[in-house]
Amino acid sequence: MELERLKEKRKGLRISFTKHLTKIETTLGKEIAAGYTKEAKLDELLSLKSQLTEKLNELIKTDESVQLKIEISEMAAEIASSEEYKDKGIDLKSKLQRQIELLCDRPQINTSSQSTDNTDTIILSRNETKSVKLPKLNIQTFHGDCSHFLDFWNSFEVAIHKNDSLTKIEKFTYLKTYLGGIALNAVSGFSLSDQNYDASIKLLKERFGRTDIIISSHMHKLLLIDSVKSCFNVTGLRKMYDAIETQIRSLQSLGVATGTYSNLLCPVILQKLPEELNLNYNRQRKTDELFDITNLVEFIRKEVECREASLLLANPKNSNVKEYSFRNKTDQGYQNRYHYSNTKRNDLGTKSSAAVLATQVDEKNSYYHKHESNRKFNPNRNLNPSSADRLMSNQKCIFCLQNHMSHDCSQSVYEKKKSLMAKGKCFICFQNHIRKFCNSNYQKCKYCGSFSHNSLICENEQSESKNISAPVEAGNLIPRENGNSTATMVSLSAKENKRKNSVYGSILLQTFSALVKTKPGKNIQLRCMLDGGANKSFILREVVELLDLKVINKEALVIYTFGSETAEKRIYDIVEITLQNVQCTTRNIKMQAVVIDSITSAKIRIPSQFIRNIALEKGIELADNSTSERIHVLIGSDYISEILGERNIRISKRLIAADSIFGYLLQGKEEEIDGKDISANHLIAENEELDFDRVKDLWLLETIGINSDKEVSMSDKEILKSFEQNTTYTNKRYETRLLWKEDSKELNSNYEIAKRRLFSLNKTLEKNKELFLKYDNIIREHLRDGIVERVEMNLDQNINTGYFLPHHAVVREQKDSTKVRIVFDASSKSKGALSLNDCLESGPNLNPDLLKIILRFRLHKIAFCADIQRAFLEVGIAKEDREFLKFLWIKKEGPNLDLSTHNIETLRYKRVTFGVKCSPFLLAAIIRLHLEKYEKKYAKACEMLNELYVDDLINGTSDITEAIQLSSEMIYILSEASMNLRRWATNSPILNEVWKRANVDCRETSEELGVPLKILGIIWDNINDNLTFDIKQFEKLRNLEVVTKRIILSTQGMLFDPIGIMNPFTVRMKLLLQTIWELGIPWDECVPSEIKATFIEWLNEIEVLRKFEIPRLYFNEVNWESVELHLFSDASPKCYGSVAYFRIKYAARYVTSFIMSKSRLAPLKKLTLPRLELLGALISARMGHYLQDTFPMLKRENIFYWSDSQICIHRIKGKADDWKQFVRNRVSEIKEKHPLILPTKSRLSQLLIIREHQRLHHAGKTWEPDNGPIASK
Repeated sequence: MELERLKEKRKGLRISFTKHLTKIETTLGKEIAAGYTKEAKLDELLSLKSQLTEKLNELIKTDESVQLKIEISEMAAEIASSEEYKDKGIDLKSKLQRQIELLCDRPQINTSSQSTDNTDTIILSRNETKSVKLPKLNIQTFHGDCSHFLDFWNSFEVAIHKNDSLTKIEKFTYLKTYLGGIALNAVSGFSLSDQNYDASIKLLKERFGRTDIIISSHMHKLLLIDSVKSCFNVTGLRKMYDAIETQIRSLQSLGVATGTYSNLLCPVILQKLPEELNLNYNRQRKTDELFDITNLVEFIRKEVECREASLLLANPKNSNVKEYSFRNKTDQGYQNRYHYSNTKRNDLGTKSSAAVLATQVDEKNSYYHKHESNRKFNPNRNLNPSSADRLMSNQKCIFCLQNHMSHDCSQSVYEKKKSLMAKGKCFICFQNHIRKFCNSNYQKCKYCGSFSHNSLICENEQSESKNISAPVEAGNLIPRENGNSTATMVSLSAKENKRKNSVYGSILLQTFSALVKTKPGKNIQLRCMLDGGANKSFILREVVELLDLKVINKEALVIYTFGSETAEKRIYDIVEITLQNVQCTTRNIKMQAVVIDSITSAKIRIPSQFIRNIALEKGIELADNSTSERIHVLIGSDYISEILGERNIRISKRLIAADSIFGYLLQGKEEEIDGKDISANHLIAENEELDFDRVKDLWLLETIGINSDKEVSMSDKEILKSFEQNTTYTNKRYETRLLWKEDSKELNSNYEIAKRRLFSLNKTLEKNKELFLKYDNIIREHLRDGIVERVEMNLDQNINTGYFLPHHAVVREQKDSTKVRIVFDASSKSKGALSLNDCLESGPNLNPDLLKIILRFRLHKIAFCADIQRAFLEVGIAKEDREFLKFLWIKKEGPNLDLSTHNIETLRYKRVTFGVKCSPFLLAAIIRLHLEKYEKKYAKACEMLNELYVDDLINGTSDITEAIQLSSEMIYILSEASMNLRRWATNSPILNEVWKRANVDCRETSEELGVPLKILGIIWDNINDNLTFDIKQFEKLRNLEVVTKRIILSTQGMLFDPIGIMNPFTVRMKLLLQTIWELGIPWDECVPSEIKATFIEWLNEIEVLRKFEIPRLYFNEVNWESVELHLFSDASPKCYGSVAYFRIKYAARYVTSFIMSKSRLAPLKKLTLPRLELLGALISARMGHYLQDTFPMLKRENIFYWSDSQICIHRIKGKADDWKQFVRNRVSEIKEKHPLILPTKSRLSQLLIIREHQRLHHAGKTWEPDNGPIASK
């Protein structure tokens, strides 16, 4: 299909190309007459030549695309056909050029081997004196840099302007030839005429030839000269000297005396010199004399010449060697060699070998590894990346014109592109033409695969890499004899990449995720990798300890370390483990593995979201869904054949997906993917705070909503162990340390930013005195309570140590307690520096599942809630870490906002600070550690406190007596850690009265406060014991005049509905968002009127939700006989989902109660309705598994799944292996969770997208006796 499309396109291009050739031949044959002047014909020919070049380039590119896709047998005929058109175009282009030169009649452009980067060589001849040949003169193209205008004008004036044999029209033609960028734009509006030539010269002189502007340009370049950090960088010092000398002499030629700017310029240049030269210069300079730039330049000259002479004497053979840039030159780096021999203890004479994981990663080839002086020009050369090569090898940067290599330029991609556009440079080869006229055979961008720009101006350009020694990928095995055993030698080399999400370039190895069942019945997810170069399989010791695997055998390995002639013999344990497919546990492999302490110290990259989307478009489900880059299991050649299947799918030229029992495994280079051949949704935005990838989660299949078992991080154990070692308990208070990363670098103090932010905060507080008083009172209160302490030292002595936290106010008027909170910004940092949060681990998430808390909250007859007062501030921080919790505030108390007198002081927190990355973990870990002391004595109370969500308690019991006892115990337990459990609320008036008599801190009712009582984002009317939703924040959206995609997305996110009670309402907004996404509307542009009308209509219906509420309690009566769980799944072409109900049996009746629902949008790539029905059934299966874990009283035989899709039922009743992978994986998981049941009459196909919220669906569906399931297991 793609090949046919390309051939049709080429057919049209060839027809257009042939017509254009005919037009050119007709124009060439036209005679100059009274109505058709010489100038008119010249203009027409120049236009035709430009069009010919463009059409020929487009045709050549299309031919190349066709050639890439045709069969080998057709290649010869295809090339012959393409060359025929190409030859015609080139021949006619030559005729055009000759005709144009004859019409110009005088100076002829010679583009032979003398042409250089920005220079064309011209040969001048005079009709009047044909016997005299003028020498060749080079005129450099002028792009608008004022400092180069005099050079340009002097050359142009001698060669063209004062050449009397040229007419003014001819002079004007050549003037435009040697202008580019903004200079060309300045005169591009003038047509070719004698008067306009004079006007153009006058305009150029007035704009670019003003003396004051030229002087400023030279001074600016002097101030921006690149620094040289080392006195051994002789080349850099020479470049600096030449640059300074050039600019100073230019200023002298303009009549600017050195004495007028010496005192300004000398300190700037001294600052850019190496410290040693700076010191030498100041030693010889008299302290009482003024700076003299001439003396400083002379000093630098002598230093440079002395060092050059010294280098020449030290290495006379290589005196002409210059420094080159090997940014990406292939370098195998340092190699470590390991030798292994493997001999079984009881198997004499048997030889075998085993290899650990290793890799050899080559750096990418560079375009820029040759110097100008070593380059030979070949005019017959076809491949021409030379344009960029010549520019890169030049010592002057093409972007900023400074004296450094272009690929070392520190400008942003935006600034580089802007510079090229200003100079009229091509984005591909950097020559003097626009991109569409580029003839260069430049290869595609190595970062994004595009042909439209050079790699140096790619938005996705990667950070420079450097070589390190680390084992990362399977290398070549070289056998080596040693005694009676066979050894294996593996070359190791890797590179460290500074890119955020990967470690070495874009290489993807064959990795996958696998489930392993632990003894308590839980699942942990491991990341595994295939290595065909290893004879044995390996597993980390920490995994073995976590799973408590038994050693079934032992084997001996002989290890030869790097550079060693002797071997170290060790005995290794062998264990047996079963790895299961994450989606289908029936697909598994039982294997034996060698236990080792470390497989690789490198992080093996995970497939990017971009690759996952591509795989999804091709119908491929990737086996690696890990978030961790660590490898836990390495599988060698002993088991690879049992894992891999027979089918491979090629994603791109150098990336394939191999089928396996765990899904598809990727292997190859991601960067080779051609962006033109792949369709993927993506969005690029600058300075945005939204995570735009989360929007696509609404319909991507990889985020189906109800997740399967989460992966257990192997590093969590280490963090918890470190936390326990660093935690102490004194005087009823815990004290611990921050979670520092092992490889964290030294922090910048962040003082200047913190001070700047304080002044900015001061301006805000000046406008609101009341807010300032509240803000100041909080800090003074913390000082009095010992939470904050003053740093007793001079400000100048501590600004460079520790870390200063900027802070700001968060005002929450809807809160009934703390309305003003101070939030600290531990992510603040200056450019190129690290923030405090960059140096800290976040720690594992110890908070319980929020949804499970809400679901269980609806079980209890007596419900209550409370929270811990200032929870974070009750956990102490060790003294050695308090230096990193400093902040600035006003010294004097009261409304003194004058910071102009530097009336500020340094304070620091002694407690855990809100806003620091590891604070949530530290609070949760301290509470868990504290509860371990009381688990035996107060088991039930500790169980409830273990379900604290950060600092919120939400729970309940079945009777008042137990509630009184538990609340008392929980208050006592937390008080022993200096934590106050307060602001209690309940649905029981009797319990509330008991608390008040016992002086328990109780919350006032909603009516008394005028503020609704919220529990984890949901409003609880504890008087009527109902749950409802907060829609107050939507009131400000009622009178919207402008509606953008950003507003719609933020509005949709305002509705917090964890149990899915409003799904029939919110799904409409999700569908609207998907439509906007498909249209590609920018974030801040108004949406079309139809979409706006739909959105406004949806907003108006929100008012209905104000009166909507559901009972908190599932069971209105205590004496129920049995409980069943019923889950209904359904789908439409737009969305799919599932809803769950309790069916409670009482003595003489059944009652149903809504539990939760989940809905998902259908993906952008259209799926058939049966597949969507299957996805809905999968949500049901996952939801049922989740609810069974949430409610222990549910028995497996009392869980029923319902669907009205006969195709779905048929697939689930059959064998999973009978279907393709998409269906197979989902059917396998559903069959593992529970069989699906089909009702005979119930029909719920409109469940998810009904227009109105019908009470029937909230209260529960009523079934007649003959309307039950047809089968049950």
